[in-house]
Amino acid sequence: MDDSKFHRNNLDRASSPYLRQHADNPVWWQEWRPEVLRYAEERGKPLFVSIGYATCHWCHVMASEVFSDPAAAAALNESFVSIKVDRQERPDIDLFAMDFLVRNYGQGGWPLNIFLVSAAKPFAAATYLPLESTRGRPGFTDYLGQVLEFHRERGAMVPVHELPRLSTTSETGPGSHAPQASAAFRSPGRWSVLEDPVIALHLEAYRGAFDKEWGGFGTSPKFPPHSSLLFLLHAAAAAEPSERAAFRLIIEPTLDAMRSGGLHDHLQGGFFRYSTDRGWIIPHFEKMLYDQSQLLWIYALAARLFDRSDYAETTRGVLRCLRESFSEKGFFIAGLDADTDHHEGATYLWSMERIRAVAGPEETARLRELFDLSEGGNFEGMNHLVLKRRFPGGAGAGAGAGAGEGAGEGAGEGAGAGAGAGAGAGEPALSEATRELLLADRRSRSQPARDGLVVTAWNALAGISLIQAWRLLGDRQALEEAVLLFDRLLEFHYIGGVLSHSSFDGTRNETSYLEDAAALLLFATFLHEEDRSRLDILAELEALVLSFRTADGWLESRNGDFLAIPASGFDSPQPSGSSLAEAALSRAGLVVSGSFRPHLPGDPLLGDFRSWSWLHASGLLPSVGAPETLPWDSLPIASIQYPAAVAGICRRGRCEPYREPREPYHKPYRA
Repeated sequence: MDDSKFHRNNLDRASSPYLRQHADNPVWWQEWRPEVLRYAEERGKPLFVSIGYATCHWCHVMASEVFSDPAAAAALNESFVSIKVDRQERPDIDLFAMDFLVRNYGQGGWPLNIFLVSAAKPFAAATYLPLESTRGRPGFTDYLGQVLEFHRERGAMVPVHELPRLSTTSETGPGSHAPQASAAFRSPGRWSVLEDPVIALHLEAYRGAFDKEWGGFGTSPKFPPHSSLLFLLHAAAAAEPSERAAFRLIIEPTLDAMRSGGLHDHLQGGFFRYSTDRGWIIPHFEKMLYDQSQLLWIYALAARLFDRSDYAETTRGVLRCLRESFSEKGFFIAGLDADTDHHEGATYLWSMERIRAVAGPEETARLRELFDLSEGGNFEGMNHLVLKRRFPGGAGAGAGAGAGEGAGEGAGEGAGAGAGAGAGAGEPALSEATRELLLADRRSRSQPARDGLVVTAWNALAGISLIQAWRLLGDRQALEEAVLLFDRLLEFHYIGGVLSHSSFDGTRNETSYLEDAAALLLFATFLHEEDRSRLDILAELEALVLSFRTADGWLESRNGDFLAIPASGFDSPQPSGSSLAEAALSRAGLVVSGSFRPHLPGDPLLGDFRSWSWLHASGLLPSVGAPETLPWDSLPIASIQYPAAVAGICRRGRCEPYREPREPYHKPYRA
């Protein structure tokens, strides 16, 4: 094999925006391709695989400090075959590497740097490494020396790394999708949702992990616990109003914390990725599509369930963020960078001098009443906007916290992931005129880079959330956007029976993943409730999802250039492929014929999206049959609709004829 082909950086032709960011490095980067793996094997060189994504702050830092350094590049080029991987294009490789990293080193993050004898035989890994050794942290070049010594002495003994298989959670058995007798007709069951053992188990786990002072779960860093909140909100919807306090005690402090603190963009709307501190003051400033999508769903549902107009306003802000910053040619891009001109959060930060210049003295005084502003700032001498009044009822904000030094982007996002802090109803509001003045000034600055990758699964989640904005807030434009998005995904990402994982600048990445097929099927089930003409595509997508099922359980990927990766059951920060699959298949049976496909719930704080689906599959939430789709505001919140000759509603073991309510379930918000 010709060496010259590999003795250069070959990322200039990559389809990934992240890989293109490294096209000028002196490292001889290659893409993950079979011929590259064969070349490494023929030359007897270990593989150095560096995994990241376009909006990753510490990936940028390592690229600047290490991969742009001539000496570090020379060391890599001499002794390794170096491969760059975009985790958003190749989640299978990322999952494999992260499993090795976490199992052997206890924690993970990005950039994820892994050394392998061959594609399936890793022997060392690390997250961010500085160029030179510092206190307690080896430098990159020193680490390379240790890795090479290990490879020379023990490389031949490195075993294949095997991922644990997720056992099937379907009560109907692998591959079976026969209609099941409706749980609503089998037994009346318990009438108190709080007595259900699954819900009681989840509540106990949530109470144990809940941060009673600041909301969310765990300490820091805190991530929005999307799946946990979705489960709690739907469990609250299944409960009688008198039973909902147990759920609200966790949900509302968390949502209030998220929307009032630094996790929330108080000007444009939308949310940053996570908080670096327990008090939700300073975020990691990147914005990701999967966060906007799930938080749109969560706040829309909470607004209706708890009659919170401030949550509805937060939802509208997320919609604005999606439309202004993520929308592109009918799709949604993956994310916005944390950095602007190599400074984290620079676009979003304010000096008091700049605020006074833009807003004027009177409005600046009002802004100081609303936000925690000071001459010294709360982040590197500047102000990131955080509301003074953090919780309803007048609870104080607590002490500020600066951004901590991190060693890579946090990967332990699930069980202990928390939210940001929020403002309560009745709080002094930011006037629209001032908001637009500040936004106009912010837009005149340099802006964070955009990751233009279009990921099928993330777009499907965005489509589902747009449908929620229609059903719960009456935003018809959101429904129209969801229909357009679904049609665009079918047109450009689903061609000849092959579902592409992602695309960039019109070039498709045709690797195949369970999460994409399952998320698109789940999206289709929500659209089918609006328009019952989609039976053919539902059947196609259901077959595609089931093609990832084996006798041993779900596979996340079936790509010929890598291992068949068992699906994870970990639902954070977005739902796992296996949870999406169980939810999509269960929901498909419900929306087509009202047939339940029971499956087991997930583990609390780990598999909560699967548990969300279990609520429907168990008959705890309303299922409504009717000849035509009924108005959503005439149905209980979180209902599922399916075709039936006579209108009826089933819930928690009882079925009765449908009667139009005297007034809508969804009452208008108070002014």
